[in-house]
Amino acid sequence: MEGIGGIAQHVRDLIKFLKEHGHQVDVISSENTPIIPIKN
Repeated sequence: MEGIGGIAQHVRDLIKFLKEHGHQVDVISSENTPIIPIKN
């Protein structure tokens, strides 16, 4: 997970913290998702 700016690092730290405290964490990333522009 690379992300934009320092956001990914914060997300990684949060995931680690939550998992260490017994939470199940699923991560959905839009990093590799194509964006399709829709015209009005």
